[in-house]
Amino acid sequence: MLFWSRFAVVSSVILAVTTVGCVTKRDVSDKLNVWVGTETDELVKYWGPPHNSYMSKNLSKVFQYSATSSGSIPFTTTSSRYTVSGFQTESDTSYLPYQLKCTVRFFISKENRVVRASWKGSTELCESEARAATQPD
Repeated sequence: MLFWSRFAVVSSVILAVTTVGCVTKRDVSDKLNVWVGTETDELVKYWGPPHNSYMSKNLSKVFQYSATSSGSIPFTTTSSRYTVSGFQTESDTSYLPYQLKCTVRFFISKENRVVRASWKGSTELCESEARAATQPD
């Protein structure tokens, strides 16, 4: 019984970590697609120098940005049982480690303009990175 109780708590925590803020994939893509058509100097002004750059298979330059966030979430499980000496309750605090990753790629044309943006990883972290680098209106 205690196993299923812990399993339920851990599952709930994982679900909470992955859905915090209800950010959608479309939200992230929309924020990144704002950069399409932008010159690379302007991109670097807001995003900083790329963490990595390389040539893609179709010979366009790619600027890659990466971010990670990690920590742990405490959770307490409580079990109760009736024994000869009476009702007993035990509590146990555990920590669920997590690590979120985000990789954003901007594909650059020969004219040094962003032609496409893509991302993979944590929706929340990628959205946060895109929001932090938002162009002024």
